[in-house]
Amino acid sequence: MTDWNQAALIVDNLSRDVLRALHFPQEGDDSFKPPTVSGISTSLNVSFSAVASKLREMRETGLIPKKLSMAINGAYIKRTEYLLLGLVDRRGASEVEEAMRTDPPRYVLTFHRANMGTPNTAIVLVFELLAEETELEARARELERSFPSLRLLPGRAQRLEFPTIEPSDSYEKRVVRNLSVAGSFERRVLRALWEDTDSTVPELTDKVGGKSYRTVKRVLDAMVRVRAFWLFPEIDSAAMQDGSMFAITVQLEGSSRDGTIMLLKELLRDDYVMYRDYYADTVPFGCVYRSRREYESILNRLNSSGLHFVVFDDFRGFSTKNCPLD
Repeated sequence: MTDWNQAALIVDNLSRDVLRALHFPQEGDDSFKPPTVSGISTSLNVSFSAVASKLREMRETGLIPKKLSMAINGAYIKRTEYLLLGLVDRRGASEVEEAMRTDPPRYVLTFHRANMGTPNTAIVLVFELLAEETELEARARELERSFPSLRLLPGRAQRLEFPTIEPSDSYEKRVVRNLSVAGSFERRVLRALWEDTDSTVPELTDKVGGKSYRTVKRVLDAMVRVRAFWLFPEIDSAAMQDGSMFAITVQLEGSSRDGTIMLLKELLRDDYVMYRDYYADTVPFGCVYRSRREYESILNRLNSSGLHFVVFDDFRGFSTKNCPLD
């Protein structure tokens, strides 16, 4: 188990707990109440000033940005997303990363880079992109033409499936139905939140216009209950002064998603800082370690579990800010 009190200043126990608390919605959340300093303080039983100071520190060091990122449930908006994996040398990886930060193709939603194997070997790049099945090959070829050093892995395109929740009443059914309609009020609310995840309900009401605070709040609450979107912090592992981050992706292969997440939390204990619960077939977790010994200890725990997983070392990435609603 990682000794967080001895880790880098920006990745101590409180850092870990705050990073986890910044994800929304979490289990049991059924209304639009994104993370706040006050709410995190209460949930962690830590003083308001300590949480505020830790958030400020993590933002100033570049560990997380000022605002949360957002993922939209592709199943409800009828958009298809894929993961593409490719290999590239270190120089090529930097070129691709710079392009994804400054002028990403409109269909690339997120970009990540990681090591697979020993240091100084090829770097793996992971692209999450919008594409219908008939468009996938053309977009893959476009990426390779734009970046000659990039070699996409054959047969490694994985369609992302998003979990859906059965609406509990007629209002939720209407919200889910309207999310698939371009230009609908529900989509306008979702788009306004995407543009500024710090927005309050009154601010969102002003942005979308034509509806009351109560109506906007009711729509947001319904979208939380059916998990139409998720908010989370993007973690830049390059900002860690005494540690590194790796990601594991567990293939569910018919296993219960909730049960697998519970098992992973037990196995990873204090070592994980984030996980994504918005994919139907896979569960990614992000872990921090300070030494090879700690890294191997974590993997030994996972190997003994019987889970099927892939490990990405020195994992980091970001959203390109391309909105899947566009």
